[in-house]
Amino acid sequence: MRQRRHHRALGLRQADGHPIVLVELRYSPRCTTAWARVTTLKMPPCRPAGDHCALAVVHRNSDGREYRCETLRDQRGCYTPQLNNNGVTSYAVGLLPTAPHTAYAQTDSYLLSR
Repeated sequence: MRQRRHHRALGLRQADGHPIVLVELRYSPRCTTAWARVTTLKMPPCRPAGDHCALAVVHRNSDGREYRCETLRDQRGCYTPQLNNNGVTSYAVGLLPTAPHTAYAQTDSYLLSR
């Protein structure tokens, strides 16, 4: 049987309103874990020391534990490792550092319990 996973998403938008990055807080009720995913949209793949490389962070509020991931060369996204999220809240952050500004978005916190 396939395990159901759920998510909450938030997009980073350019000044003209076009989405450029999707940030997701993903979670599994069965495993009581949460993780973050970041995906770049309508942009070239990541070029380290250049541009278009995104970062995702999953943060557990109860103790500040965080895991992160960065897109690698020629990728458009990444997943963080999973955090145990049983009975506590966590949120996801996405960053797209591009000169001269950094785009930033954070999902709402989510409580997952058995």
